[in-house]
Amino acid sequence: MAADVVWEDAGRPPRTVWFETDANLAGSLSASPDAFVAGCIVPAVRHGERRIRIDGAVCPELREGLRGALAVLASWRGAPPPPIAIEAAGGFRPPRRREPPRSAAFFSGGVDSLFTIRMNLLEIPRDHPAAIRDGILILGHDFGLPDSNALEYERFERRAASLSELAQECGIDLVPMRFNLRELDEDLDFYIHDFFGAALAAAGHALTARISELSIPSSYDLGHLIPCASHPLLDPNYASAALAIRHDGAGRTRLEKLAVVAAWPEGFRRLQTCNWRPPPRDRSNCGACEKCLRTAVGLLVLGRLAEAETFRESDVTPEALRALDYTTGFEEFWEELVDPLRRSGREDLAAIVEEKLAAARRFRRWRDEEDGKGLVKRFDRLFLGGKLTAAVRVVRRLRPR
Repeated sequence: MAADVVWEDAGRPPRTVWFETDANLAGSLSASPDAFVAGCIVPAVRHGERRIRIDGAVCPELREGLRGALAVLASWRGAPPPPIAIEAAGGFRPPRRREPPRSAAFFSGGVDSLFTIRMNLLEIPRDHPAAIRDGILILGHDFGLPDSNALEYERFERRAASLSELAQECGIDLVPMRFNLRELDEDLDFYIHDFFGAALAAAGHALTARISELSIPSSYDLGHLIPCASHPLLDPNYASAALAIRHDGAGRTRLEKLAVVAAWPEGFRRLQTCNWRPPPRDRSNCGACEKCLRTAVGLLVLGRLAEAETFRESDVTPEALRALDYTTGFEEFWEELVDPLRRSGREDLAAIVEEKLAAARRFRRWRDEEDGKGLVKRFDRLFLGGKLTAAVRVVRRLRPR
């Protein structure tokens, strides 16, 4: 299913946005205008479009939810809600939810998605409407990006094959899906901070011929929330009368989720967290990127790293942690690992993590203009029009070297 996207105000080239799945699942796709509205509105706002208009009927529940989601995103930037109009040539009518109801969840093979699947299997009877029946794996989210290479597509196929086996063991259907929403704006930071929750919800709306409820596994726990494109204040706002959307698992920390996954043999042996680009050719996890090291440290304190089939390392070295770079969410994810490292006798690693956390906090205070230099920069910007900063730059250029 596809739609042509034409920009009115941004002066950007038109695009054909599409969603697709395997031929044997073609009947699962629904030509839903809601999928395209949810998938296009966040980039439209970023690029200054004054309206989003679609040739079809839009769910009024989604329309109101999008207003709420856009207000949340704007508030994180200290801005008022964007004045974008939502117009539908077919009017605003609630679509009917499929019967019988059917639940799905995104299924990437990472800690968050495996936790969602495992808890559903443990706690929900398989004949209950809330039992997850479909696991959705998307090419175009973590894989198949505009600059992807052949190795990344190969890695996606390997992951799909592995997760297909796990899904079959769980009585779940794997639904491989592809979309090109990232082509609307190729900025990775924008996708992470503002867009990917709406993109995943759009994929769910494209499958409303098949599903009526969608779980989006949480990225952060409720005690460590930061602005993120998938968030408990955002994801439910992307729902419609045809599709309920849950932000799942935010009541558990990542280490707590990892403990659940590590106690599940079938899921544990397929755990794939790596986001290294390009990916390693002959292994599931590179063992060196931030997500791999964070997961490896978690498994180490749980006493399970040596048993992890998708990790070659049986230990984490101080040198590996010293090479870590600060990333978004660093504090939120790594703080909970310090005390468990100490309790497990790894003071060497705990000390390095504390050093990294201190550096991350300094960076965040500088970025958010909360340190002394930041306060001066903010005063200069607000009251002096940036003249002080400009003067400092001139002095630095003239200073003898």
